Amino acid sequence: MNQAAAVRRDAVLTAVDLAERLGPVPMSRIRHDPPAGLGAEADVAAIYECEGRLYELCDGVLVEKILSEFDARLANQVAERLEDFVTEESLGQVRREDGLFRFAPGLVRAPDVSFVDERRWAELSTDGPILNVTPDLAVEIISVGN
Repeated sequence: MNQAAAVRRDAVLTAVDLAERLGPVPMSRIRHDPPAGLGAEADVAAIYECEGRLYELCDGVLVEKILSEFDARLANQVAERLEDFVTEESLGQVRREDGLFRFAPGLVRAPDVSFVDERRWAELSTDGPILNVTPDLAVEIISVGN
């Protein structure tokens, strides 16, 4: 077989491959520039900084993070209560939906609400919008659309 014609086994070849890899994610949330499977952390950061749109990265696929109005209100209520407690006890930092976290190389997530312990936050260095730490607590609002 010609090496140029060889295809990586983990490549995204069809929409079915993509659906099997990501699960029941609406295709309208999948960004096609860069093509599925070729996305990188730099793309997540650039899109967020230039367009103000939030994407998560999983296996080279950029998936737009969308919250309905109801989900956003619920996430804000959770965040406000958590912030009150965390601030009162000086426990750390609470982030909302725009908190981008590098869970592993090539895996960037944006939990709806997250918490990072103060000791870990103090040691954190960041070179952009993606934090190189996993949150101690991550909250996801589960709805029909996700």
